[in-house]
Amino acid sequence: MTRPELSAAIRDLPEDEKLDLLSELWDALDHSAPVPEWHKEELDARLASANAESFTPWSEAKARILGSK
Repeated sequence: MTRPELSAAIRDLPEDEKLDLLSELWDALDHSAPVPEWHKEELDARLASANAESFTPWSEAKARILGSK
């Protein structure tokens, strides 16, 4: 399967299957690769400005997203 064919197949998936695929892809990444300094700086800036009360745990957010179909 070519990359354009794969992209087309992914676009045709139902949203819940796209989310599952995204999760699998994330798990397949090499998480030992070095993190660029600008990523660390951006994360620090976002954490500093974040309102913890506005966050929803991923398990709840995913259930809400998948339940809305």
